[in-house]
Amino acid sequence: LEEGPRLRAHAVSPGIVDTDMQARIRRATADEFPQLPKFLDVKAREAFNTTEHVAASILALAFDPDDPRRGEVAVRVPPER
Repeated sequence: LEEGPRLRAHAVSPGIVDTDMQARIRRATADEFPQLPKFLDVKAREAFNTTEHVAASILALAFDPDDPRRGEVAVRVPPER
């Protein structure tokens, strides 16, 4: 109540980012990780979001008064490529 309209909270989905976790997933077997083909395909197409892209999107959401997502609670970072 103290913050009123100045307080915003968002749940942010960054998309698939090529992190150490992604490398570990790609080393798994299909039995260990049933969605393995999806992540192998993303790697083959180099269709990841970079950490820089995700950070820029979050900063825009937080500080750009013209960002169209500001009124949304659940926010998806747009694909980089």
